[in-house]
Amino acid sequence: MNAGLRLQRLWWQLRYLRPRQVAQRLHLRLRRPGRLAQVATPAWQAPRQPWVTPAPLTASWDEEGFFRLLGGELRWSPASLWGDRSPGKKRLMELNTCNWLWSAGPSSGRRLLADWVATQSRPDGPGWHPYITSQRIVNWVKWGLAGHELDSALRASLAQQLRYLEPRLAFDECDHKLINNAKALLFAGHSLADPQASQWRARGLRLLAQYLPELLLDDGGYSGRSPMYHNALLLDLLDMINLLRAYGQPLPDGLETRCNAALRWSRALCHADHEPALFNDAALDVVPGADALTAYGRRLGLQGAVDDQETASCWLPASGVGRLRAGPALLLADLGPLGPDHAASHGHAGTLGFELSLADQRVLVDTGLSTYEDLRYRAYERSTAAHNTVVVDGKNSSDVWGLFKLGRRARIVAAGYAPGDMGGVLHASHDGYSRARSRLIHHREWSLCADRLTIDDVLEGAGEHRVDVYFHLHPDLTVELRGSHLASIGLPDGRCLELAVDPQLTLGVEDGYRATRFGERQPSKVLRAQAELTFPVRLRHVLTGWRCN
Repeated sequence: MNAGLRLQRLWWQLRYLRPRQVAQRLHLRLRRPGRLAQVATPAWQAPRQPWVTPAPLTASWDEEGFFRLLGGELRWSPASLWGDRSPGKKRLMELNTCNWLWSAGPSSGRRLLADWVATQSRPDGPGWHPYITSQRIVNWVKWGLAGHELDSALRASLAQQLRYLEPRLAFDECDHKLINNAKALLFAGHSLADPQASQWRARGLRLLAQYLPELLLDDGGYSGRSPMYHNALLLDLLDMINLLRAYGQPLPDGLETRCNAALRWSRALCHADHEPALFNDAALDVVPGADALTAYGRRLGLQGAVDDQETASCWLPASGVGRLRAGPALLLADLGPLGPDHAASHGHAGTLGFELSLADQRVLVDTGLSTYEDLRYRAYERSTAAHNTVVVDGKNSSDVWGLFKLGRRARIVAAGYAPGDMGGVLHASHDGYSRARSRLIHHREWSLCADRLTIDDVLEGAGEHRVDVYFHLHPDLTVELRGSHLASIGLPDGRCLELAVDPQLTLGVEDGYRATRFGERQPSKVLRAQAELTFPVRLRHVLTGWRCN
Protein backbone atom coordinates (compact mmCIF):
# COMPACT_ATOMS: atom_id res chain seq x y z
CA MET A 1 0.00 0.00 0.00
CA ASN A 2 1.52 3.35 -1.02
CA ALA A 3 1.82 6.23 1.40
CA GLY A 4 -0.88 8.31 -0.32
CA LEU A 5 -3.48 5.56 -0.10
CA ARG A 6 -2.50 4.84 3.50
CA LEU A 7 -3.05 8.48 4.46
CA GLN A 8 -6.31 8.63 2.53
CA ARG A 9 -7.64 5.56 4.31
CA LEU A 10 -6.54 6.88 7.69
CA TRP A 11 -8.45 10.09 6.99
CA TRP A 12 -11.60 8.19 6.04
CA GLN A 13 -11.23 6.03 9.13
CA LEU A 14 -10.99 9.01 11.48
CA ARG A 15 -13.17 11.67 9.89
CA TYR A 16 -16.55 10.26 11.00
CA LEU A 17 -15.64 9.03 14.48
CA ARG A 18 -17.58 10.66 17.28
CA PRO A 19 -15.70 12.19 20.22
CA ARG A 20 -17.17 9.51 22.49
CA GLN A 21 -15.79 6.79 20.22
CA VAL A 22 -12.31 8.31 20.20
CA ALA A 23 -12.30 8.74 23.97
CA GLN A 24 -13.44 5.15 24.58
CA ARG A 25 -10.87 3.73 22.16
CA LEU A 26 -8.10 5.58 23.97
CA HIS A 27 -9.52 4.45 27.29
CA LEU A 28 -9.61 0.79 26.24
CA ARG A 29 -6.11 0.93 24.80
CA LEU A 30 -4.64 2.39 27.96
CA ARG A 31 -6.65 0.34 30.45
CA ARG A 32 -5.14 -3.02 31.35
CA PRO A 33 -7.44 -6.02 31.89
CA GLY A 34 -6.30 -6.29 35.50
CA ARG A 35 -8.00 -8.65 37.93
CA LEU A 36 -11.58 -9.36 38.75
CA ALA A 37 -12.97 -7.27 41.59
CA GLN A 38 -13.58 -8.73 45.01
CA VAL A 39 -17.33 -8.74 45.62
CA ALA A 40 -19.87 -9.85 48.15
CA THR A 41 -22.08 -12.58 46.71
CA PRO A 42 -25.46 -11.06 45.77
CA ALA A 43 -28.70 -12.88 46.44
CA TRP A 44 -31.00 -13.97 43.62
CA GLN A 45 -34.19 -11.95 43.13
CA ALA A 46 -36.98 -14.00 41.63
CA PRO A 47 -39.37 -12.34 39.13
CA ARG A 48 -42.91 -11.39 40.15
CA GLN A 49 -44.53 -12.62 36.92
CA PRO A 50 -43.86 -15.69 34.75
CA TRP A 51 -40.79 -15.58 32.50
CA VAL A 52 -41.93 -16.22 28.92
CA THR A 53 -39.95 -18.85 27.00
CA PRO A 54 -37.58 -16.85 24.77
CA ALA A 55 -36.53 -17.61 21.20
CA PRO A 56 -34.17 -20.60 21.15
CA LEU A 57 -30.62 -19.66 20.24
CA THR A 58 -28.82 -21.37 17.39
CA ALA A 59 -25.91 -22.61 19.52
CA SER A 60 -26.61 -25.71 21.63
CA TRP A 61 -25.15 -28.41 23.86
CA ASP A 62 -25.83 -32.13 23.64
CA GLU A 63 -25.33 -34.64 26.41
CA GLU A 64 -22.79 -36.56 24.34
CA GLY A 65 -20.32 -33.79 25.11
CA PHE A 66 -20.47 -31.51 22.08
CA PHE A 67 -21.09 -27.80 21.68
CA ARG A 68 -22.77 -27.01 18.36
CA LEU A 69 -21.66 -23.53 17.36
CA LEU A 70 -21.91 -21.59 14.09
CA GLY A 71 -22.66 -24.72 12.09
CA GLY A 72 -19.75 -26.72 13.59
CA GLU A 73 -18.95 -28.79 16.66
CA LEU A 74 -16.54 -28.50 19.60
CA ARG A 75 -15.96 -31.44 21.88
CA TRP A 76 -16.03 -30.67 25.60
CA SER A 77 -12.74 -30.90 27.48
CA PRO A 78 -12.56 -29.54 31.05
CA ALA A 79 -10.52 -26.43 31.78
CA SER A 80 -8.74 -26.12 28.43
CA LEU A 81 -11.52 -25.29 26.00
CA TRP A 82 -12.57 -21.78 27.07
CA GLY A 83 -9.35 -20.15 25.85
CA ASP A 84 -8.44 -22.50 23.00
CA ARG A 85 -8.10 -20.48 19.77
CA SER A 86 -7.47 -23.44 17.49
CA PRO A 87 -11.14 -23.67 16.35
CA GLY A 88 -10.95 -19.98 15.37
CA LYS A 89 -11.52 -16.73 17.21
CA LYS A 90 -15.16 -16.38 16.16
CA ARG A 91 -16.09 -19.87 17.38
CA LEU A 92 -14.16 -19.31 20.62
CA MET A 93 -16.12 -16.12 21.23
CA GLU A 94 -19.40 -17.90 20.51
CA LEU A 95 -18.46 -20.61 23.02
CA ASN A 96 -17.84 -17.98 25.71
CA THR A 97 -21.17 -16.24 25.16
CA CYS A 98 -22.84 -19.36 26.61
CA ASN A 99 -25.51 -19.10 23.91
CA TRP A 100 -25.66 -22.90 24.16
CA LEU A 101 -26.74 -22.81 27.83
CA TRP A 102 -30.50 -22.77 27.12
CA SER A 103 -30.26 -26.38 25.88
CA ALA A 104 -28.22 -27.74 28.82
CA GLY A 105 -29.90 -29.67 31.61
CA PRO A 106 -29.38 -28.74 35.28
CA SER A 107 -26.48 -31.13 35.89
CA SER A 108 -24.60 -30.36 32.67
CA GLY A 109 -25.19 -26.64 32.95
CA ARG A 110 -23.88 -26.45 36.51
CA ARG A 111 -20.82 -28.53 35.61
CA LEU A 112 -19.94 -26.43 32.54
CA LEU A 113 -20.47 -23.08 34.27
CA ALA A 114 -18.50 -24.18 37.32
CA ASP A 115 -15.61 -25.10 35.04
CA TRP A 116 -15.83 -21.71 33.33
CA VAL A 117 -15.71 -19.86 36.67
CA ALA A 118 -12.81 -21.99 37.95
CA THR A 119 -10.67 -21.31 34.89
CA GLN A 120 -11.48 -17.62 34.26
CA SER A 121 -9.80 -15.94 37.19
CA ARG A 122 -8.23 -13.28 34.93
CA PRO A 123 -10.34 -11.30 32.45
CA ASP A 124 -8.29 -11.71 29.30
CA GLY A 125 -8.70 -12.96 25.74
CA PRO A 126 -11.59 -13.00 23.22
CA GLY A 127 -13.96 -14.54 25.77
CA TRP A 128 -13.86 -11.28 27.73
CA HIS A 129 -14.69 -8.95 24.86
CA PRO A 130 -17.39 -6.61 26.24
CA TYR A 131 -19.96 -7.82 23.69
CA ILE A 132 -19.25 -11.44 24.59
CA THR A 133 -19.34 -10.63 28.31
CA SER A 134 -22.74 -8.96 27.93
CA GLN A 135 -24.19 -11.98 26.17
CA ARG A 136 -22.77 -14.36 28.79
CA ILE A 137 -24.26 -12.33 31.65
CA VAL A 138 -27.68 -12.40 30.01
CA ASN A 139 -27.53 -16.11 29.23
CA TRP A 140 -26.67 -16.99 32.83
CA VAL A 141 -29.55 -14.86 34.12
CA LYS A 142 -31.95 -16.33 31.54
CA TRP A 143 -30.90 -19.80 32.69
CA GLY A 144 -31.79 -18.79 36.23
CA LEU A 145 -35.11 -17.31 35.11
CA ALA A 146 -35.91 -20.64 33.42
CA GLY A 147 -35.85 -22.28 36.85
CA HIS A 148 -32.24 -23.44 37.21
CA GLU A 149 -30.33 -22.59 40.36
CA LEU A 150 -27.50 -20.08 40.16
CA ASP A 151 -25.31 -21.02 43.12
CA SER A 152 -23.21 -18.56 45.10
CA ALA A 153 -20.13 -19.00 42.88
CA LEU A 154 -22.12 -18.16 39.75
CA ARG A 155 -23.80 -15.15 41.34
CA ALA A 156 -20.46 -13.85 42.58
CA SER A 157 -19.01 -14.32 39.09
CA LEU A 158 -21.92 -12.39 37.59
CA ALA A 159 -21.25 -9.49 39.94
CA GLN A 160 -17.57 -9.54 38.94
CA GLN A 161 -18.40 -9.65 35.23
CA LEU A 162 -20.69 -6.63 35.60
CA ARG A 163 -17.95 -4.63 37.27
CA TYR A 164 -15.58 -5.62 34.48
CA LEU A 165 -18.11 -4.64 31.82
CA GLU A 166 -19.18 -1.24 33.14
CA PRO A 167 -16.08 0.76 32.12
CA ARG A 168 -15.86 -1.11 28.80
CA LEU A 169 -19.27 -0.46 27.25
CA ALA A 170 -19.29 -0.32 23.44
CA PHE A 171 -18.96 3.46 23.08
CA ASP A 172 -15.95 2.72 20.86
CA GLU A 173 -18.32 1.38 18.19
CA CYS A 174 -21.69 3.01 19.02
CA ASP A 175 -23.68 0.27 17.32
CA HIS A 176 -26.04 -2.56 18.34
CA LYS A 177 -23.52 -3.73 20.95
CA LEU A 178 -24.54 -0.81 23.19
CA ILE A 179 -28.09 -2.16 23.33
CA ASN A 180 -26.68 -5.57 24.24
CA ASN A 181 -24.69 -3.87 27.02
CA ALA A 182 -27.89 -2.18 28.22
CA LYS A 183 -29.62 -5.56 28.24
CA ALA A 184 -26.90 -7.07 30.44
CA LEU A 185 -27.14 -4.16 32.88
CA LEU A 186 -30.92 -4.53 33.10
CA PHE A 187 -30.87 -8.32 33.49
CA ALA A 188 -28.31 -8.20 36.28
CA GLY A 189 -29.86 -5.11 37.88
CA HIS A 190 -33.22 -6.82 38.29
CA SER A 191 -32.12 -10.37 39.15
CA LEU A 192 -29.25 -9.72 41.58
CA ALA A 193 -29.57 -8.03 44.99
CA ASP A 194 -26.25 -6.24 44.50
CA PRO A 195 -25.34 -2.83 46.00
CA GLN A 196 -24.90 -1.54 42.43
CA ALA A 197 -28.12 -3.06 41.06
CA SER A 198 -30.05 0.22 40.95
CA GLN A 199 -27.12 1.86 39.17
CA TRP A 200 -27.07 -0.95 36.58
CA ARG A 201 -30.80 -0.61 35.96
CA ALA A 202 -30.66 3.16 35.57
CA ARG A 203 -27.70 3.03 33.22
CA GLY A 204 -29.27 0.30 31.10
CA LEU A 205 -32.42 2.40 30.64
CA ARG A 206 -30.37 5.50 29.76
CA LEU A 207 -28.45 3.60 27.09
CA LEU A 208 -31.69 2.28 25.64
CA ALA A 209 -33.33 5.72 25.55
CA GLN A 210 -30.28 7.41 24.05
CA TYR A 211 -29.18 4.95 21.37
CA LEU A 212 -32.20 2.90 20.30
CA PRO A 213 -33.82 5.76 18.30
CA GLU A 214 -30.73 6.07 16.10
CA LEU A 215 -30.09 2.32 15.79
CA LEU A 216 -33.64 1.37 14.73
CA LEU A 217 -34.72 3.47 11.76
CA ASP A 218 -38.21 4.74 10.99
CA ASP A 219 -39.03 1.71 8.80
CA GLY A 220 -37.97 -0.70 11.56
CA GLY A 221 -34.59 -1.62 10.07
CA TYR A 222 -31.27 -1.65 11.90
CA SER A 223 -29.04 1.25 10.87
CA GLY A 224 -26.12 -1.15 10.34
CA ARG A 225 -28.11 -2.70 7.46
CA SER A 226 -27.28 -6.33 8.20
CA PRO A 227 -30.22 -8.75 8.51
CA MET A 228 -28.13 -10.85 10.92
CA TYR A 229 -27.34 -7.97 13.29
CA HIS A 230 -30.87 -6.65 12.89
CA ASN A 231 -32.17 -9.94 14.29
CA ALA A 232 -29.57 -9.84 17.08
CA LEU A 233 -30.79 -6.36 18.06
CA LEU A 234 -34.42 -7.46 17.81
CA LEU A 235 -33.75 -10.43 20.10
CA ASP A 236 -32.22 -8.05 22.66
CA LEU A 237 -35.33 -5.85 22.60
CA LEU A 238 -37.74 -8.78 22.93
CA ASP A 239 -35.71 -10.16 25.83
CA MET A 240 -35.83 -6.79 27.58
CA ILE A 241 -39.61 -6.62 27.21
CA ASN A 242 -39.80 -10.13 28.66
CA LEU A 243 -37.56 -9.20 31.59
CA LEU A 244 -39.28 -5.93 32.48
CA ARG A 245 -42.70 -7.53 32.42
CA ALA A 246 -41.47 -10.45 34.56
CA TYR A 247 -40.22 -8.01 37.21
CA GLY A 248 -43.35 -5.85 37.03
CA GLN A 249 -41.61 -2.84 35.50
CA PRO A 250 -43.08 -0.40 32.95
CA LEU A 251 -41.72 -0.56 29.43
CA PRO A 252 -39.83 2.47 28.09
CA ASP A 253 -41.91 4.70 25.83
CA GLY A 254 -41.94 3.48 22.25
CA LEU A 255 -40.22 0.16 22.89
CA GLU A 256 -43.16 -1.99 21.81
CA THR A 257 -43.78 0.16 18.74
CA ARG A 258 -40.17 -0.16 17.64
CA CYS A 259 -40.20 -3.91 18.21
CA ASN A 260 -43.34 -4.28 16.11
CA ALA A 261 -41.71 -2.41 13.23
CA ALA A 262 -38.51 -4.41 13.59
CA LEU A 263 -40.44 -7.69 13.45
CA ARG A 264 -42.08 -6.62 10.20
CA TRP A 265 -38.72 -5.54 8.75
CA SER A 266 -37.17 -8.90 9.65
CA ARG A 267 -39.87 -10.75 7.72
CA ALA A 268 -39.71 -8.34 4.77
CA LEU A 269 -36.01 -9.20 4.26
CA CYS A 270 -36.77 -12.93 3.98
CA HIS A 271 -37.27 -15.03 0.89
CA ALA A 272 -40.00 -17.69 0.67
CA ASP A 273 -37.61 -20.17 2.34
CA HIS A 274 -37.89 -17.96 5.47
CA GLU A 275 -34.17 -17.13 5.40
CA PRO A 276 -32.93 -13.55 4.90
CA ALA A 277 -31.07 -11.92 2.07
CA LEU A 278 -27.38 -11.95 2.95
CA PHE A 279 -26.72 -8.25 2.51
CA ASN A 280 -23.59 -6.86 4.18
CA ASP A 281 -22.27 -9.04 7.05
CA ALA A 282 -24.95 -11.70 7.35
CA ALA A 283 -24.79 -15.45 7.92
CA LEU A 284 -27.20 -18.14 9.05
CA ASP A 285 -27.16 -20.05 12.36
CA VAL A 286 -25.75 -17.13 14.35
CA VAL A 287 -28.93 -15.58 15.78
CA PRO A 288 -32.59 -16.68 15.71
CA GLY A 289 -34.31 -16.10 12.39
CA ALA A 290 -37.46 -14.18 11.55
CA ASP A 291 -39.78 -17.12 12.24
CA ALA A 292 -38.36 -17.78 15.72
CA LEU A 293 -38.41 -14.07 16.60
CA THR A 294 -41.98 -13.67 15.32
CA ALA A 295 -43.09 -16.63 17.45
CA TYR A 296 -41.34 -15.08 20.46
CA GLY A 297 -43.04 -11.75 19.81
CA ARG A 298 -46.36 -13.57 19.56
CA ARG A 299 -45.79 -15.16 22.97
CA LEU A 300 -45.17 -11.66 24.30
CA GLY A 301 -48.38 -10.42 22.69
CA LEU A 302 -46.79 -7.94 20.29
CA GLN A 303 -48.97 -6.72 17.44
CA GLY A 304 -46.13 -6.87 14.92
CA ALA A 305 -45.94 -10.63 15.46
CA VAL A 306 -49.54 -11.42 14.52
CA ASP A 307 -50.23 -13.57 11.47
CA ASP A 308 -50.47 -11.22 8.52
CA GLN A 309 -50.62 -11.49 4.78
CA GLU A 310 -47.40 -12.35 3.03
CA THR A 311 -45.37 -9.21 2.51
CA ALA A 312 -45.77 -7.99 -1.08
CA SER A 313 -43.77 -5.39 -3.00
CA CYS A 314 -42.60 -2.48 -0.90
CA TRP A 315 -39.92 0.16 -0.46
CA LEU A 316 -38.25 0.73 2.91
CA PRO A 317 -36.58 4.11 2.32
CA ALA A 318 -35.00 4.70 5.73
CA SER A 319 -32.88 1.55 5.54
CA GLY A 320 -32.64 1.53 1.74
CA VAL A 321 -34.17 -1.86 1.01
CA GLY A 322 -36.45 -2.61 -1.93
CA ARG A 323 -38.74 -5.62 -2.33
CA LEU A 324 -40.53 -6.66 -5.53
CA ARG A 325 -42.87 -9.64 -5.64
CA ALA A 326 -44.67 -11.11 -8.67
CA GLY A 327 -46.18 -14.53 -8.08
CA PRO A 328 -43.35 -16.93 -7.22
CA ALA A 329 -40.66 -14.36 -8.06
CA LEU A 330 -39.20 -12.27 -5.24
CA LEU A 331 -36.45 -9.69 -5.60
CA LEU A 332 -34.70 -8.02 -2.66
CA ALA A 333 -32.44 -5.09 -3.52
CA ASP A 334 -29.77 -3.19 -1.58
CA LEU A 335 -30.37 0.50 -2.27
CA GLY A 336 -28.93 2.04 0.88
CA PRO A 337 -25.65 3.09 2.48
CA LEU A 338 -23.19 0.59 3.91
CA GLY A 339 -24.19 1.69 7.40
CA PRO A 340 -23.90 4.84 9.51
CA ASP A 341 -20.66 6.64 8.71
CA HIS A 342 -19.33 6.33 12.25
CA ALA A 343 -20.09 2.57 12.44
CA ALA A 344 -19.95 0.91 9.02
CA SER A 345 -17.48 -1.87 9.80
CA HIS A 346 -19.96 -4.58 8.73
CA GLY A 347 -20.74 -2.97 5.36
CA HIS A 348 -19.97 -4.55 1.97
CA ALA A 349 -19.31 -2.77 -1.32
CA GLY A 350 -22.50 -4.29 -2.73
CA THR A 351 -24.47 -1.11 -3.44
CA LEU A 352 -27.27 -1.78 -5.98
CA GLY A 353 -26.83 -5.52 -5.56
CA PHE A 354 -29.84 -7.81 -5.26
CA GLU A 355 -31.08 -11.35 -4.69
CA LEU A 356 -33.81 -13.19 -6.61
CA SER A 357 -35.76 -16.32 -5.72
CA LEU A 358 -38.58 -18.31 -7.33
CA ALA A 359 -40.78 -19.71 -4.56
CA ASP A 360 -38.45 -21.72 -2.29
CA GLN A 361 -35.62 -21.80 -4.83
CA ARG A 362 -32.92 -19.15 -4.60
CA VAL A 363 -31.68 -18.14 -8.06
CA LEU A 364 -29.40 -15.08 -7.88
CA VAL A 365 -27.66 -14.82 -4.52
CA ASP A 366 -25.23 -12.72 -2.54
CA THR A 367 -21.88 -14.42 -1.93
CA GLY A 368 -22.43 -14.05 1.81
CA LEU A 369 -20.10 -14.22 4.80
CA SER A 370 -17.77 -17.06 5.80
CA THR A 371 -15.10 -15.47 8.00
CA TYR A 372 -14.06 -12.51 10.12
CA GLU A 373 -10.47 -13.76 10.30
CA ASP A 374 -9.09 -14.83 6.89
CA LEU A 375 -8.40 -11.66 4.90
CA ARG A 376 -8.20 -13.57 1.58
CA TYR A 377 -11.86 -14.54 1.80
CA ARG A 378 -12.93 -11.50 3.79
CA ALA A 379 -11.67 -9.07 1.14
CA TYR A 380 -13.50 -10.91 -1.63
CA GLU A 381 -16.78 -11.31 0.26
CA ARG A 382 -16.90 -7.56 0.94
CA SER A 383 -15.94 -6.64 -2.65
CA THR A 384 -18.32 -5.34 -5.30
CA ALA A 385 -17.53 -8.34 -7.52
CA ALA A 386 -19.01 -10.66 -4.87
CA HIS A 387 -22.46 -9.09 -5.39
CA ASN A 388 -24.99 -8.95 -8.21
CA THR A 389 -24.11 -5.49 -9.44
CA VAL A 390 -21.76 -3.52 -11.72
CA VAL A 391 -18.00 -3.08 -11.34
CA VAL A 392 -16.27 -0.23 -13.20
CA ASP A 393 -12.56 -0.39 -14.00
CA GLY A 394 -12.08 -3.32 -11.62
CA LYS A 395 -12.64 -1.10 -8.56
CA ASN A 396 -14.89 -1.55 -5.55
CA SER A 397 -17.75 0.93 -5.39
CA SER A 398 -16.75 1.52 -1.74
CA ASP A 399 -13.21 1.15 -0.43
CA VAL A 400 -13.53 -1.84 1.88
CA TRP A 401 -10.18 -2.90 3.32
CA GLY A 402 -8.72 -4.83 6.23
CA LEU A 403 -11.13 -7.05 8.11
CA PHE A 404 -13.56 -4.30 9.10
CA LYS A 405 -12.26 -1.04 7.65
CA LEU A 406 -14.08 1.26 5.26
CA GLY A 407 -12.65 4.22 3.38
CA ARG A 408 -14.29 6.18 0.58
CA ARG A 409 -17.86 4.98 0.27
CA ALA A 410 -20.65 4.99 -2.31
CA ARG A 411 -23.45 7.46 -1.67
CA ILE A 412 -27.01 6.90 -2.83
CA VAL A 413 -27.94 9.97 -4.87
CA ALA A 414 -31.49 8.88 -5.80
CA ALA A 415 -33.79 5.94 -5.07
CA GLY A 416 -37.45 5.10 -5.33
CA TYR A 417 -40.22 2.61 -6.03
CA ALA A 418 -43.23 2.48 -8.32
CA PRO A 419 -45.87 -0.17 -7.60
CA GLY A 420 -47.41 -2.27 -10.34
CA ASP A 421 -50.37 -4.59 -10.71
CA MET A 422 -47.92 -7.42 -10.14
CA GLY A 423 -44.33 -6.71 -9.15
CA GLY A 424 -43.27 -3.11 -9.69
CA VAL A 425 -40.19 -1.03 -10.39
CA LEU A 426 -37.27 -0.09 -8.16
CA HIS A 427 -34.58 2.40 -9.10
CA ALA A 428 -31.50 3.86 -7.45
CA SER A 429 -28.23 5.60 -8.26
CA HIS A 430 -24.86 5.83 -6.52
CA ASP A 431 -21.64 7.82 -6.98
CA GLY A 432 -19.15 5.20 -5.81
CA TYR A 433 -17.08 5.37 -8.99
CA SER A 434 -16.83 9.15 -9.09
CA ARG A 435 -13.43 10.69 -8.60
CA ALA A 436 -12.17 14.27 -8.41
CA ARG A 437 -11.92 14.61 -12.21
CA SER A 438 -14.66 12.26 -13.33
CA ARG A 439 -18.30 12.27 -12.31
CA LEU A 440 -19.37 8.65 -12.83
CA ILE A 441 -22.87 7.72 -11.68
CA HIS A 442 -24.37 4.23 -11.77
CA HIS A 443 -28.15 4.23 -12.23
CA ARG A 444 -29.98 0.88 -11.96
CA GLU A 445 -33.62 0.02 -12.44
CA TRP A 446 -35.29 -3.32 -11.73
CA SER A 447 -38.68 -4.11 -13.28
CA LEU A 448 -40.33 -7.35 -12.17
CA CYS A 449 -43.52 -8.62 -13.78
CA ALA A 450 -45.37 -11.89 -14.28
CA ASP A 451 -42.76 -13.62 -16.42
CA ARG A 452 -39.52 -11.64 -16.42
CA LEU A 453 -37.02 -9.46 -14.62
CA THR A 454 -35.58 -6.55 -16.58
CA ILE A 455 -32.51 -4.73 -15.29
CA ASP A 456 -31.46 -1.41 -16.84
CA ASP A 457 -28.02 -0.04 -16.00
CA VAL A 458 -27.09 3.49 -17.02
CA LEU A 459 -23.49 4.55 -16.48
CA GLU A 460 -23.02 8.31 -16.69
CA GLY A 461 -19.67 9.93 -17.26
CA ALA A 462 -17.09 10.21 -20.01
CA GLY A 463 -14.20 8.24 -21.45
CA GLU A 464 -13.37 4.58 -21.95
CA HIS A 465 -14.03 2.25 -19.02
CA ARG A 466 -14.06 -1.47 -18.38
CA VAL A 467 -17.47 -2.71 -17.21
CA ASP A 468 -18.21 -6.02 -15.48
CA VAL A 469 -21.76 -7.05 -14.58
CA TYR A 470 -22.03 -9.98 -12.15
CA PHE A 471 -24.77 -12.59 -11.66
CA HIS A 472 -24.05 -15.06 -8.83
CA LEU A 473 -26.01 -18.31 -9.12
CA HIS A 474 -27.19 -20.47 -6.25
CA PRO A 475 -25.02 -23.61 -5.84
CA ASP A 476 -27.96 -25.87 -6.82
CA LEU A 477 -28.19 -24.31 -10.28
CA THR A 478 -26.39 -25.25 -13.49
CA VAL A 479 -25.51 -22.95 -16.37
CA GLU A 480 -24.75 -23.32 -20.07
CA LEU A 481 -23.75 -20.55 -22.46
CA ARG A 482 -25.88 -20.30 -25.62
CA GLY A 483 -23.81 -17.59 -27.25
CA SER A 484 -21.86 -14.52 -26.26
CA HIS A 485 -24.92 -12.79 -24.75
CA LEU A 486 -27.21 -15.63 -23.65
CA ALA A 487 -27.08 -18.23 -20.85
CA SER A 488 -29.42 -21.08 -19.94
CA ILE A 489 -29.78 -21.58 -16.19
CA GLY A 490 -31.01 -24.97 -15.01
CA LEU A 491 -33.14 -25.28 -11.87
CA PRO A 492 -33.21 -28.48 -9.76
CA ASP A 493 -36.82 -29.19 -10.83
CA GLY A 494 -35.84 -29.35 -14.51
CA ARG A 495 -37.01 -25.88 -15.55
CA CYS A 496 -34.63 -23.59 -17.42
CA LEU A 497 -34.32 -19.83 -17.16
CA GLU A 498 -32.72 -17.63 -19.79
CA LEU A 499 -30.48 -14.68 -19.02
CA ALA A 500 -29.89 -12.32 -21.95
CA VAL A 501 -27.32 -9.62 -21.20
CA ASP A 502 -26.88 -6.47 -23.23
CA PRO A 503 -25.40 -7.15 -26.70
CA GLN A 504 -22.55 -4.72 -25.99
CA LEU A 505 -21.22 -7.19 -23.39
CA THR A 506 -19.60 -10.62 -23.67
CA LEU A 507 -20.88 -13.24 -21.24
CA GLY A 508 -18.68 -15.83 -19.51
CA VAL A 509 -18.91 -18.38 -16.69
CA GLU A 510 -16.56 -18.44 -13.70
CA ASP A 511 -16.21 -20.50 -10.54
CA GLY A 512 -17.44 -18.91 -7.35
CA TYR A 513 -18.94 -19.88 -4.03
CA ARG A 514 -21.78 -19.05 -1.69
CA ALA A 515 -21.15 -18.70 2.05
CA THR A 516 -24.21 -18.99 4.26
CA ARG A 517 -22.41 -19.95 7.50
CA PHE A 518 -19.09 -19.21 9.14
CA GLY A 519 -16.37 -21.52 7.83
CA GLU A 520 -18.61 -22.88 5.05
CA ARG A 521 -18.27 -22.20 1.30
CA GLN A 522 -20.38 -23.99 -1.29
CA PRO A 523 -19.03 -24.04 -4.88
CA SER A 524 -21.23 -22.18 -7.35
CA LYS A 525 -21.13 -20.58 -10.77
CA VAL A 526 -20.90 -16.89 -11.55
CA LEU A 527 -21.95 -15.25 -14.82
CA ARG A 528 -19.85 -12.23 -15.70
CA ALA A 529 -20.68 -9.94 -18.63
CA GLN A 530 -17.85 -7.59 -19.58
CA ALA A 531 -16.65 -5.08 -22.16
CA GLU A 532 -14.63 -1.91 -22.69
CA LEU A 533 -17.24 0.80 -23.23
CA THR A 534 -17.42 4.52 -23.90
CA PHE A 535 -19.46 6.38 -21.28
CA PRO A 536 -22.24 7.36 -21.05
CA VAL A 537 -23.76 3.96 -21.83
CA ARG A 538 -27.06 2.17 -21.29
CA LEU A 539 -27.26 -1.60 -20.71
CA ARG A 540 -30.27 -3.90 -20.47
CA HIS A 541 -30.38 -7.47 -19.11
CA VAL A 542 -33.46 -9.71 -19.09
CA LEU A 543 -34.10 -12.90 -17.09
CA THR A 544 -37.08 -15.02 -18.20
CA GLY A 545 -38.40 -18.57 -17.93
CA TRP A 546 -41.18 -18.61 -15.34
CA ARG A 547 -44.77 -17.51 -15.36
CA CYS A 548 -47.20 -16.57 -12.62
CA ASN A 549 -50.41 -18.57 -12.37
